[in-house]
Amino acid sequence: MKKTLATLFLLVTVIMVTNAQIKTVKLSAIYAGPVWGGYCEATSLDNKASTQYVYLSFYENHIGTNPTVSIYLYKQADLDAFVKDMEAALAEMGSKSAIEWTRTLYKISTLSNSNILYLAQKPSDGTYYTFLKKRQVKKLLSQLKAIHLK
Repeated sequence: MKKTLATLFLLVTVIMVTNAQIKTVKLSAIYAGPVWGGYCEATSLDNKASTQYVYLSFYENHIGTNPTVSIYLYKQADLDAFVKDMEAALAEMGSKSAIEWTRTLYKISTLSNSNILYLAQKPSDGTYYTFLKKRQVKKLLSQLKAIHLK
């Protein structure tokens, strides 16, 4: 009997959790060349808890099937690290060295003597990437610097 009640309780809990409603509001849009995304706030309608995040999406340019992939940044520290890496990459664009920043959530790289920056999804998910020109990187950075996650 205890096992049946425990199973029933677990089942009801799972049903209640999966039925939680979440309202997502896009606070601002992000557009920079091949990269688009948003600064969003997701609020649980059950307990009113909310979280803010930034997502950056792009079509994959490597394989040819062009799936859409996204990078999600849920913490201000992650957003700050992304901006810092992008600024460092921007400074290296066109230099004689190839540099790569590999993080848990994304990968950024430049090639030697190239004014192209490569932005890839988190390495554990594969090697999908897109590329940005200097002016597109600058535009993306200006939009991201205006965001402050709570």
